Amino acid sequence: MNALLTAGVGPASPEAAAAAAAYRDLGRSLGKSLIACASGQELISDGFGSEIALAAQENVSTKVPVLVGESFRAA
Repeated sequence: MNALLTAGVGPASPEAAAAAAAYRDLGRSLGKSLIACASGQELISDGFGSEIALAAQENVSTKVPVLVGESFRAA
């Protein structure tokens, strides 16, 4: 979010600012926190636990998903 604000996109909504603060507070424990949260536990019980590690990766994507209709597509 900081990069967007620096680029002149903004101001951030209160929800975006709260999400950014939560992300900063998690630091290196993001993956563990995602596993421990209710949504993470639901993914694990539904057989999608491997997606949690994917969601916790940082700076590995070269594309941004864009919602088109009801599905995401690469920008």
